[in-house]
Amino acid sequence: MNWEVYSRDGKNTIKARSDIMHLINAHPPARLRQVLIDPFYHQHIQRQAAQHIRDEFGVNLLLPDENVQNPQIILIYEGLGVPSTPEYTLPRQRPSPAEVAQFEQALLQAEAHVQGLIQGRQELISRALNVPFRFNDKVIRQVDREQQNLPPTEIPVQVTSMSAHSLNGDSTIREAQRPSEPVEHIVTLRGQGDMVRDLVQKLMLFLEKEKADDLERGHITSFEFPPKFANQLIGRKGENINKYREEFDVEIQINDGKVDIKGPAAKADLAKTKILALSKKLEDEATHVLKIKPQYHKDMIGAKGAQVNRLQDRYNVRVQFPRTTANANDDRSIADGASEVGASRNNRSNQAPDEVIIRGPRRGADEARDELLNLLQWTIDNSHTSTVSVAQSQLPSLIGQGGREMEIARLTTGAQIDVPGIRDTSDSTGRVSIQVKGTKRQVEEAKELLEQKAKTFDDSISRAIGVDKKYHKELIGPGG
Repeated sequence: MNWEVYSRDGKNTIKARSDIMHLINAHPPARLRQVLIDPFYHQHIQRQAAQHIRDEFGVNLLLPDENVQNPQIILIYEGLGVPSTPEYTLPRQRPSPAEVAQFEQALLQAEAHVQGLIQGRQELISRALNVPFRFNDKVIRQVDREQQNLPPTEIPVQVTSMSAHSLNGDSTIREAQRPSEPVEHIVTLRGQGDMVRDLVQKLMLFLEKEKADDLERGHITSFEFPPKFANQLIGRKGENINKYREEFDVEIQINDGKVDIKGPAAKADLAKTKILALSKKLEDEATHVLKIKPQYHKDMIGAKGAQVNRLQDRYNVRVQFPRTTANANDDRSIADGASEVGASRNNRSNQAPDEVIIRGPRRGADEARDELLNLLQWTIDNSHTSTVSVAQSQLPSLIGQGGREMEIARLTTGAQIDVPGIRDTSDSTGRVSIQVKGTKRQVEEAKELLEQKAKTFDDSISRAIGVDKKYHKELIGPGG
């Protein structure tokens, strides 16, 4: 390969040429290794091996573009502990013989690992299905459904589709069936032998069933559906009704309390059963709106929504607090999506700041409401507050070593006592406020205890007496 470097400044040309030569010398053939593996396995190798050989052997994996059926994989030794980032600095120094030996050893180990991922697998085969145009998309979706639960170690069968008119007559593709009607698409499956053969059989049965169902496309099943639940059936931007259409492969129309399902009788009946089950579930659904002052919301929601999530899980309901600046962070963890039945997401902007909404099956909603009201009463009973003013210089003695004194005060009174930090700003008189919260009795007892300690401290005086150092030991006494 010839390199040509152009520059208006001859010195820059020499510098660029020197830099290129250093790069080339730092990357001898021993630093690279070519491995030929069928492109069918490339993505599997990327998922299963790339990170491992990077971490274990210091080798990077370079795959050809997915659209290019090139079997060549390049392994590149970059070194252990070298981050694979855009900031990676390419080496520019010729490696020593010992380093070259290290490259070769690492590349051999990486290749062995990559080859091990495909060893023992069955021979790759291709099969082609003749698929009428109207069934092409359904067949592709069915392939996805059949393979969606494959374990990570299994490699899914690859599927491609092309117009029969554009097929080049590739002799390596053996047809699994003979066309009995005009064919517009060829769906090709490629993968390990047993998996391909099994999938072909399933797709042939699927096609036969689809062709039989196609004869019943004019069948219409009609039934009544409560108009008040039409929005829930349709869903946001039609997402629920479209899901039913795709799941059951039927056309569904809703008009003035009537649902028309057009399609094969068996599929229409299944869709009808599911829609009527939705109607029954919605009929049983209850909504309670509780008036609760915003000042209690945070405590009722709990840390990261723990209290509300517990209610939702226990009673299979949705509990919705209004979004406010005060509780936005805690409320974020509360379930916010519509349920599977298709209830559209509630608009919190229309929810009053003192409203809590409970929605779900009637029995569960009733029990959740009662428990939430009990929680509210408990929160009210335990939300009495007061403050005690103390000298900032008293805080260390109030807290005690390791917080021992303050912990005793909390256990004695049962109140929640929040002490400001020693370095927090005090007022102009050098005093700070301690916050006390709990039941009325707990707050009164804690306040009395703290005020008594504050008075004792405030009434205390200190004097400095000069004592010669030679008397200190005698004044302190044995053991202090």
